[in-house]
Amino acid sequence: MFGLIVQLGILAVSIAASYYLKKSLAGRKAEAINLDVPRAEEGDPVPLAYGRVRISSPIVVSQPEGSFWPENTGTQVHYQAMMRFVLCLSNHRVGETAGGARFISMLVGDKELPSLTGPGIYGYSDGPGESYVMHSGDILGDEGGEDHGTHGTLLFYPGRWDQTRYGNDRWSTDTISELPAYRGQVAITLAGSNPGDTLNRIESSATPGSYHSSWYFGDSPTLPPYSFIIENPVTIPGYEDVTAPIGNGDANPAAVIYDVLTNPFGRVGLDPALVDVDSFADVAATLRDEEHGISIVFAGSEDAQRIVRTILDQIDGVMYVDPATGKLVLGLIREDYVVADLPVVTTSNVIGKPKKPGTLWAGTVNVVRVTWSDPSKGYRDAVATADDPANVAAQGGYQRPRDFAFPGVTNPILAYFLANRELNFLSRPLERLEITVNRTMHGLRPGDPFVFSWPAWNGYSNVFRVMDLDHGTREDGSIKITAVQDRFAFPANVTDPPDTVGPSDADPLPIVDRLITEAPRWVQLQAYNAGALLNLDGQRGYYLAAPVSPDSRYRVEADVDGAGSVADSPARPFPGTFSVSTAYDSRSKAGYDTVTGIVIDDVVGWTPTAASTGDIATDGVNLIQIGGEILAFETVTGTGPYTLGNVWPALLDTVPALHPVGEVGYVLPGPRARGALGIAVLPHGATVETLTAASYGSRWTPPDTCPADEFTARSRVLLSYPAAKLLANGSATPTALDDDEGVAFTFRDRTRLATTITRGDASSETLEGGTTFDAVAYKGDGDQVTLSAAYSSGTTKVALGAAGHGALEVGVDVRRVVTLPDATTPTLGGWQVPTLPITAHHYRNLLLNPRFADGTGAGWTWTIGTPAVGTSNALGAAGSYITGASGTTLLDGYQTRSIAGYDPADLRARLRFAAVKNPAGTGTDTVTVYLYSLDAAGTVLDTQTYGPTAATAWTWNTLEIANLDPDTASIKVRVVLTGGGATVTSAVTELDLRVGQMTGQLLVNSSFEDNPVVPVQSWTETVGTWQGLSATKYGSPTYVRPNDGASAQLRQAVSITTGYEGGAATLICGRMNDAASDTGKVTLAALDGGGSVLATTATADEAISPSNAWARRYLALELPATTATVRVQLDATRVSGTPLNACFDDFELRLHKHLDPDESVAIGSLADDGADPVGATQRLPENRYQWYRDFPGVLAPNHAIYAGSLVGKIGTEPLLEIGAGDGTTALATMVADLGLPSGAQTVTAYESASRGAPPVQVSPIGSSFANFSSAQPFAMEIFFRVAEPTWGGVAVACGRWRQTPTTLGWMLIVDDDGHPAIVLTGSTDEVTVTGSQVVTAGDLQGVAVHYDPLTTTVTLIDAAGTYTADCSAAGNWRTDDVRRMALWGGVDGLYDSFPGQIARWYAWINTTPSVSDLQSTLTFATTPAALLVGDLSPRTGSIACVIGEADTGVLVDTFGPGRVPVGYLQGFDRRGLLRSPDAPNLTPSAFTGDWTASGGTVTSPAGVVGPDGYATPALITGTNAQGYLLSALALGSAGSIYVQGFARGATAHTARVVCKNNSGSTVDTQDFTVTTTWQPFRVVVAWDGSTSGIGKLLFCGSSTGSAATIYLSPLLYVGTQPLWPGTVPIGDPGPTYQIHEVTLTERANREGELAVELVADVTADSCAAHLWNGSDAHDARAIAWAGGADVVGSHATGAGSNTDATISGSAADPSEPHTLRLRWNRAGLVDGTASEWTSVRAEQGGTETATGRTATWSASTSVVTKLDVGHNDGADVAAGLVLGVSVKSREPRI
Repeated sequence: MFGLIVQLGILAVSIAASYYLKKSLAGRKAEAINLDVPRAEEGDPVPLAYGRVRISSPIVVSQPEGSFWPENTGTQVHYQAMMRFVLCLSNHRVGETAGGARFISMLVGDKELPSLTGPGIYGYSDGPGESYVMHSGDILGDEGGEDHGTHGTLLFYPGRWDQTRYGNDRWSTDTISELPAYRGQVAITLAGSNPGDTLNRIESSATPGSYHSSWYFGDSPTLPPYSFIIENPVTIPGYEDVTAPIGNGDANPAAVIYDVLTNPFGRVGLDPALVDVDSFADVAATLRDEEHGISIVFAGSEDAQRIVRTILDQIDGVMYVDPATGKLVLGLIREDYVVADLPVVTTSNVIGKPKKPGTLWAGTVNVVRVTWSDPSKGYRDAVATADDPANVAAQGGYQRPRDFAFPGVTNPILAYFLANRELNFLSRPLERLEITVNRTMHGLRPGDPFVFSWPAWNGYSNVFRVMDLDHGTREDGSIKITAVQDRFAFPANVTDPPDTVGPSDADPLPIVDRLITEAPRWVQLQAYNAGALLNLDGQRGYYLAAPVSPDSRYRVEADVDGAGSVADSPARPFPGTFSVSTAYDSRSKAGYDTVTGIVIDDVVGWTPTAASTGDIATDGVNLIQIGGEILAFETVTGTGPYTLGNVWPALLDTVPALHPVGEVGYVLPGPRARGALGIAVLPHGATVETLTAASYGSRWTPPDTCPADEFTARSRVLLSYPAAKLLANGSATPTALDDDEGVAFTFRDRTRLATTITRGDASSETLEGGTTFDAVAYKGDGDQVTLSAAYSSGTTKVALGAAGHGALEVGVDVRRVVTLPDATTPTLGGWQVPTLPITAHHYRNLLLNPRFADGTGAGWTWTIGTPAVGTSNALGAAGSYITGASGTTLLDGYQTRSIAGYDPADLRARLRFAAVKNPAGTGTDTVTVYLYSLDAAGTVLDTQTYGPTAATAWTWNTLEIANLDPDTASIKVRVVLTGGGATVTSAVTELDLRVGQMTGQLLVNSSFEDNPVVPVQSWTETVGTWQGLSATKYGSPTYVRPNDGASAQLRQAVSITTGYEGGAATLICGRMNDAASDTGKVTLAALDGGGSVLATTATADEAISPSNAWARRYLALELPATTATVRVQLDATRVSGTPLNACFDDFELRLHKHLDPDESVAIGSLADDGADPVGATQRLPENRYQWYRDFPGVLAPNHAIYAGSLVGKIGTEPLLEIGAGDGTTALATMVADLGLPSGAQTVTAYESASRGAPPVQVSPIGSSFANFSSAQPFAMEIFFRVAEPTWGGVAVACGRWRQTPTTLGWMLIVDDDGHPAIVLTGSTDEVTVTGSQVVTAGDLQGVAVHYDPLTTTVTLIDAAGTYTADCSAAGNWRTDDVRRMALWGGVDGLYDSFPGQIARWYAWINTTPSVSDLQSTLTFATTPAALLVGDLSPRTGSIACVIGEADTGVLVDTFGPGRVPVGYLQGFDRRGLLRSPDAPNLTPSAFTGDWTASGGTVTSPAGVVGPDGYATPALITGTNAQGYLLSALALGSAGSIYVQGFARGATAHTARVVCKNNSGSTVDTQDFTVTTTWQPFRVVVAWDGSTSGIGKLLFCGSSTGSAATIYLSPLLYVGTQPLWPGTVPIGDPGPTYQIHEVTLTERANREGELAVELVADVTADSCAAHLWNGSDAHDARAIAWAGGADVVGSHATGAGSNTDATISGSAADPSEPHTLRLRWNRAGLVDGTASEWTSVRAEQGGTETATGRTATWSASTSVVTKLDVGHNDGADVAAGLVLGVSVKSREPRI
């Protein structure tokens, strides 16, 4: 169940059951003889009820005075009473007077009163509802007794707001109207007879002639257990039709939630305007159509969130606040989408690198039990069960149950549906995902499906559902998404329960979740104190693992520094495990969490229990580990999920961390957590390799399938403990730094020598001698950066420039000199480093204490003199400044700020400050300020100087280094104050240093000095008028204030500076009030071209106090991409008096470019992960373990796995045998790109040498194997490769081999047109389903078949799609005849075997994967999303190329038209996208026809295969004139003929190719080298065009007169076009290239970079990359080789006018990778050359750069969408491999 509520804190209030009984209704006084009945007290909760429910514990308000008495008949005492029950609140809106609840029946115990008649039998005219008469002795009394049963009248009040008292409701003298709390409540009064009813009145047996006036209930003073069944309807006002009751009185769940939220009577009472009622109505309509109702009572003290969650869990719903409307939205999780229409989250919009989702088959559930309320059993609990026997079998026969309670379900069909729904969700190893995305995904809402695609994970793509969203802050610009794999990728489970459940004989599955690490010192101390360790400081391992059911024990073998694997952890029971149910971030808990706790589920092997603080601290009770963090907990609530409360985060030497949903946790096992210690001592620095195995019984996981881990021993027991309770700037969630720099850390000290466990918020402990802390930072995955050494907890700030800007992690790392066992004494850090996230904007001030606001000169180094901080006559009559202390005549100080985290080249360093000769305005003292750029050695690279100057008043000044040197490591600001008297009086303040790409001051007349007559010149007075004043100056003589008026407004708008679109704007100004009260505000706004506001930020609307003192104000605004202008707005508002007193001055507005690329698209080596391109891969698991590894979400085969061997891999299949004849073998080698981390590219396969070769068949003992029936589900999947392109119908696999065409059974074939097909021959008809994928010679193929007996449909799945046919008319294809399943087995006269290979055949029976599951396993033709391929090349045939290397030499794969070929770069161990021009191959694809021996010997060696793993080579022995002759080659006119292929020799030597004309005369000879392994060769022969263009090629075994031997592969190319070495087109397939699709904004038209890394064989015009819009040349970019030598960068304007930048003579060297870059920027390139607007660069051992445009240009708004890599719209195809390509909309530096 999804059951998701997001951002609804408003619901965390008690409702419903928290509508309490009012005092006026609380228990009234009874008679002296009290009725033994529980009565309600004031404050008891009144239930909520919806639908048809049983109120089992009605509230007995009490009885009225005089209403209870015994009746003595002489032989027996009988009792009667009048009493009132409150059942529940009405669901009517306040004031409604129609309708109401309905009475259904009354029960005593579980027996329904049979003689209750009504309603309205008395016809009371004054009754508000219904009345019923009971006269029966068959419940409590005897049947025959006159008065021994139950008698009386039941008066029912339906809860309307106008209900009044019945006439015989003797509730003292009160009327209902006198008890207003009863209006809106459903109630029942049990009363006596109506005296006027002569037919039904009940006569007293004790007093004949009198009648019972009260409810007569029997002969005991104890009230019987009464309960009532009622129907309490609810609808949504205005939507009564769709929210009407469902089925037998159930309420519509959407209406229930709406009522809980909006009904003010006993519920939350939200304003309906805050609810998206249309979404509730839509959900209601769906639930109505699904007949999904609810009948439920909320009787306890509940909060709204729990009530709503209960309903959402049942309906699989989600509710959230829509950030766009602010309204509550209700939705359902349903299969209501088309995958192709879903938004895609991928590399272009993910921030950082996501953690690969983990899956665990063993963590799934195979039995679900749903508890529901059964009306047929008096609404008692019933259980609906669903199970998945295939999952049970997959988990060794063990059941893994999960229980659910849906108390609102009263329909058995719905109960079983929900059981199967939950089973479908839980019986699959669904993945959980946590990612951070940019704002392009702002439209996602909780519950929304989306596609997550991550090409680097071998083309990973899956549909997920949003579970949680964190939109972060505007400045952060990121959205954090928690999601779960969408269940609708899987079908519903429709299975019968297994007859028996027991353990399997199969080996235990490999352990998935484990924690392999070093033991903490405290754990080793406990073992040492217990006598289990002799050496406390000898580091041991610590090993935790989670079981894969039904495993019971685990062990760990360790190999230390290659000394051999030994058992380091003996067989032990698994520790208790769990998974995190709600994401938990312990970093924000300040050392002790008493609020949220950790919510966990999937608890295995333990039951959480409470523990005291002493138990935790002394004995380590309740220690758990999640990820790298050790925690503890004191309390437990819930029974699953559990909430672990009063959490102690970050214990011992671990630090707080964020724990995502699904992360596995462990209970530290054994007494005092000693149960996971290793045995061996691990030397410091040793490499430890481990294998973790699981067992049940005596079987252990086979070593070759055990997970392997490796770590380097760090002597954890000797490392000092990290700091605890870390805060940055006083907070665990520090705010972003966008103005002033600096972070101050506070923390608590901890020592490793403590003998007890210390909670994080406890006081500091005494540190070991020599322990210090360094303030550190990290950016992304970068290395640790030290900000300040020997840092102490406190208020001292450290600057972050050394780490850079953007999203940083900051913290403190402990340091101590440690003596190791080998007597060395290194300084070591902590086991872990505590950090906190902080955003440090690139436009922030990099100086510490820039305004001396702390009253000291802290942060500055003073080399001469003593500083003093002054405030008298300060800038703007407020704030602080630095000057000299008494007696100081010269003050010299500086700050040096590292910018090592920046890429400094050509950035600007700007320093703004205020200076004065003397704040008092006298004297002649001077101020000198220096701005330096320094390299890493401290050498000055550039200097800018102010002064010495003696300014008579405070003035603003600016120093600037326009283009920083690339070697700049730091910026130094130096201040020198020089005096002529006893004490220097000059002063400075407001030092503001910013580094980046920024504009100058953009405002005109920013200080109101331009025109004394019109001080607001260049500003627009939009409200009121303004005046210039100078009474209390800021940094300039004039400031502005409104003329008198109620309000005033002043504006100035500036256009975005070219090149700064989409950056950030900063504004600094001064604010003052020259009298109290009136307010002023400054607003910074971004506007689009039409003047509409896109974004704003503003100061407070404030009155500055004290008066006549200026206050600095600062604003920063991120500019949307479509910003055209930035506007500064001044607003003043009168509060009291005159004039309007808000004053403004000294505005500085600048724009800042972002320093990191805003947009980028990258493939391969130029992507963030730097990995070379990966094409389509195909996993071919050979056993069930590998299946779960390769396809974790898909049911493993349960009938057969045949994987190239004659023995099946499940272990239950019959043996295979090869039929009579020659040419078929097992255990052959197939070359295929498996996409495995190991890099393996070969698998075992069955091989057939020729058409008609014998099949691989099941042995006679398996004659009934794979004899599928039309009554049972089955599926199969096969992977194969056909070696020849000719067809005529061949069989791939067959279930009726060698029998007649009419024999019952199945066949999987390739038909005459080359399409795969499944043929089912039944008793009455034959069904054939044909796919559309064309089986291409040499190309890997995969086909699957799925049969569903429930729908009687068979589906064929190939790489192109799925194809289904109805089999209902076919009859049964199962046969009793002896028959044997076979690979290649055909039917005589119809189908035959084919030459080629079959790698795998998988089969399922009874329980099968779904069609979509099977489709997901066919990946061989699925191009990874990371390649961004939008259009495949026009290639119509196959092309072969090298994909890797093995011991036998290169490996060659063949790629058909639907597959993107990825080739291998020998010598560099790299891969790239193959690009190949149109080059018809003049040779046949096999040694047939025109091949003849010419001297020497030529044979076909048995058992020898070529580099493709299949084709048999020619064995050629001969001299330089003898060999294998290829004749009848149409070489055409004279020119170069390119010959390339693959060869190897018996020895390493030189072989020869001889080119002859058709008369046999030699035209040219070329030699090539062979080695003893398969290697590509290439020669270029000169052809003279003789003999009508017909020639011959002789391949000789030697290049000399001495005979030698070579093996020549039939994979050979002869043609007139140069190709990349190792490339062989099959026939005439056409060119090989792709068009890649990119998504960029128009920003890429204005500035950016196009870069490509490739290896190319360039002899003519060849394009490396071409970026364009797909329709014209506007803003097109291209990099190419012109004529094969010159590198040309082409750049077109927005109108298509092109300019080239050319580097002459830079030909490509095909022996090494080559990187080309084209850059452009309308504002000029940031390389120090102001006249450059574009440039091209070729990087291959050189640094040449060519200038293109020398003037700015206009860009268009048409975005580029197409990226041609290795070609230009299909032309100028470059032969080679593309290793990487990138497009960035920000101009990177070269």
